[in-house]
Amino acid sequence: MRLNLKSPIFFPESTLKEITELVEANNHNDAVFVLAEVLQNKKGVKIMIHLSAICEVYGETPEALISIRNDVLNELLQIAADYYDSDISELRNAF
Repeated sequence: MRLNLKSPIFFPESTLKEITELVEANNHNDAVFVLAEVLQNKKGVKIMIHLSAICEVYGETPEALISIRNDVLNELLQIAADYYDSDISELRNAF
């Protein structure tokens, strides 16, 4: 019988702090972007770049874009839950 000697993978504490600070500053778009970058999720990064550009033109985040951002966030949180060995409840609560 083989032992599983794989080291557990934990979500980076410094990134969690950065995301929390961005959300507290009401900068949700950048917080989701940071999460996509840390997870190396190209789709999420691309969507958030374009979403942020549209928000900049509008001067706010329209409801339709908030819905898209939330879809991206939920997908990223699921990826994080599947990848990291640690409980990601702190990450979920940061948003």
